[in-house]
Amino acid sequence: MKNNVQYIEEIYQKKSEIENKKNHNDFYNKTFKTNKLIPIKMVATFILTIGITIGIGYASVITYQKIWKEPQEYRVNIKSKEGYYIVEKTQEDIEEELKNCISKEQAIQKAQEVLKRFNMDEKADIANILIDSTGADKTWNIYAGAASIVVDAQTGEFRSLSIPTTGRNIKGRSTKEEALQVANDILYKYRKDAQNYEIVKLNNNMGTEEDSYIWYATFEKKYDKLYNHYEFINIGWIPGTNEIYQYVIENKKYENNPEEITKDDAIRVAVQKDKEIEPDAQIKEIKADIRIEKMNSDAYVRDKYKDKYYEQKIISDEAEKIYYVTEDRVRKVWVVTLEYDDIYNKVLYYTYYIDATTGEIIGGLDSDYFEIESEIDENNYIENGELN
Repeated sequence: MKNNVQYIEEIYQKKSEIENKKNHNDFYNKTFKTNKLIPIKMVATFILTIGITIGIGYASVITYQKIWKEPQEYRVNIKSKEGYYIVEKTQEDIEEELKNCISKEQAIQKAQEVLKRFNMDEKADIANILIDSTGADKTWNIYAGAASIVVDAQTGEFRSLSIPTTGRNIKGRSTKEEALQVANDILYKYRKDAQNYEIVKLNNNMGTEEDSYIWYATFEKKYDKLYNHYEFINIGWIPGTNEIYQYVIENKKYENNPEEITKDDAIRVAVQKDKEIEPDAQIKEIKADIRIEKMNSDAYVRDKYKDKYYEQKIISDEAEKIYYVTEDRVRKVWVVTLEYDDIYNKVLYYTYYIDATTGEIIGGLDSDYFEIESEIDENNYIENGELN
């Protein structure tokens, strides 16, 4: 009985032999079968023929280390108070979380640099640190007059600038064609690498050109034909004056890992794992495609703690909430969505993220990934990178 590593090694050894015979077609048309698959937990080794000299084949061994690590568990006490959920933390917890943060003075200095960059004369003088419930995300919120600036509290990177419309001229209007031009002008004004981004969304705040006094554009960084949804710039501005309303940056870098796992391999990994978790579920349809996605803990939690998986998604008035936090790694993955038969009443879909290099399950979500992706905002004037 083979495991995933043996299965993949067998495929690539056969591939090497076939390539040496210069008979590629046989390899790509051949179906390789295995009795059992489990998500890869070991190093995957691929034997690739790299050249032939004087009739002798030289092989290079490329070792891909597994990237998946057990998520870090956080237990947080949550209490309901006046319609809000309050996360209770001790002073010791807070002090520990602040150790790797930049100081208040450094945050204000960074905010002042941002204001200068956007030609604003206001002075940054108030700063509050915001730490999420797990402590994994920390930001400084800095205020300068009406403007607010968000800075990453650990790296010092600029995250966002927001300026309300109060006291500003909002009588201007523009067409979608004019808005597209302004969006690109603003992007190129503030980004030296603007040519690496492509617009994926253009909309406004009122739904019609005649009524809208704010326009928004979202640009995502593109790698060949794939977009990194976690490396984007969102711009909001007031038409007519073209003054900034908001400028938001998300900058989670894509690792650009190689595609070594086939679509069929990825589907086998997803189906085998799903059968282990939900043996009674009948899979009606499978969809799979390559995407850039961020590692998350959803598939891990569903696998390890199936009984509590959906229970944990609901926050009661007073409860201990358990979070599982992974690294913020953005990778090329095979997105595999399984649609269940209607008689299976727990969920309708589950989507696995299968790392395209190692074959590991590195995330997922309990929805149809491709249905969500295809939903087009009615107020979006961009479709397939073009103005519509």
